[in-house]
Amino acid sequence: MSPDLLEKLKYPIGRFERVEKLDKETLDTYTIKLRDFPKILGKAIQSFSEDDFKRTYRPWRVGTLLK
Repeated sequence: MSPDLLEKLKYPIGRFERVEKLDKETLDTYTIKLRDFPKILGKAIQSFSEDDFKRTYRPWRVGTLLK
């Protein structure tokens, strides 16, 4: 397995990048994203079937993560 592929498997959304200091505008943006996430996720999974929820992602079932 190539190092690049292993990196993508270990960190599917990328490595954590620490922000040393947040300005108010950035903090407000993050707050809005967190506030809106449940609604966005709900829309994204509306069309999921029971089989979709039974799929595995790493050691978990998708339904365990989302329900």
